[in-house]
Amino acid sequence: MSAYKADTAWYNIITVFYKGAKNNGRILLKEIFSSDDNMIPDYQNNTLTIVLHSISIPRTNEAVIKLCELLNETQTIYPYSKLKLIFKTSAV
Repeated sequence: MSAYKADTAWYNIITVFYKGAKNNGRILLKEIFSSDDNMIPDYQNNTLTIVLHSISIPRTNEAVIKLCELLNETQTIYPYSKLKLIFKTSAV
């Protein structure tokens, strides 16, 4: 149930800036959730950087970049730590 709620919350976020969200939004999220990522802790600066790997379609990479920007605005702290989450993508 928690995973569904998270998926739905992210879906609602991407509908604001991803024009294909109505038809492909859940597919994009599934690709994000199932792809590899890198987690880079920085204990000196109290951050945990999550680097999402590039997705095959440039238009969706733009949506992932925007999603990362919006998630970074939340200033979320990783549970049971003092590490602030920073989301990035390897897409150029």
